[in-house]
Amino acid sequence: MTGWTNQVAALFVACAACLALPALADDSIELRLKSGESFRGKIVSVQGGHVEMALEGQGAAISLSVGDLEPLSVQIVFEHLRKNIRPGNAGDRLALARFCLEFKLWLEAQAQFRASAELDPALAE
Repeated sequence: MTGWTNQVAALFVACAACLALPALADDSIELRLKSGESFRGKIVSVQGGHVEMALEGQGAAISLSVGDLEPLSVQIVFEHLRKNIRPGNAGDRLALARFCLEFKLWLEAQAQFRASAELDPALAE
């Protein structure tokens, strides 16, 4: 394939992946574990490689290890984090880049490292 057809193919794959994400209409999402178990609710926080999730229809919260999530669910957590970055905050971008590296989201990591360095060159890694 030529350069522009590779770019078109990459764009098509990215669009298809976005369409595969569950609807996030009221911020209620479904996260699936590699074991096949799934949980529906709202992400409360993401810290130290764990997602705290308020379960839908219950007062209970659950902590899930990001490493135990299926790849699509890791992408959903990334999108949640990206959506909640403070505008212009290089530290938030750097933290998100490190999250991406830890969970093998290579392209997203590269974009976040670049954005962090553009906002604050002292943070370039």
